[in-house]
Amino acid sequence: MKAMNNKTKNRISALLVALAVVTVMAVAAPTASAVTVASLTGSWQGTIMGQGGCGLGSKLINFTLDSGGFSTSGSWNANTVSCGVVSEPLTFTITSLGANGAGTATLTAGGLVLHLDIQVNPASNVLTLVDISDAGNYEEGTAIKQ
Repeated sequence: MKAMNNKTKNRISALLVALAVVTVMAVAAPTASAVTVASLTGSWQGTIMGQGGCGLGSKLINFTLDSGGFSTSGSWNANTVSCGVVSEPLTFTITSLGANGAGTATLTAGGLVLHLDIQVNPASNVLTLVDISDAGNYEEGTAIKQ
């Protein structure tokens, strides 16, 4: 019976040591820095797929964001069922962004205006986007910082 008590004590001691190691690692682990609009500065390329005013199609977008989240010299290249191949100048504006990377953006190309919900990863180099607020536009995609 005494040997069982020693085994139990050893198991409890091992468990406490493991718990202490995990706690120290959790406290010492670096925390992700907040995502900011300025951290998105630079060139981006992305794809958008979906159903819009020109029907189902795929789009390639390119834009360069300044530190304020504005881009006025981007490009929109699309191939859709109803409009075929189309190239338009693009503007992209980050309209809100939380520290967790969730926010909103506006994309314009030709007569198109998309109000997008966005999510930026903690490294600020991947941007997912989806349009869920504009009637008749069902667009979603991803952009990667170049």
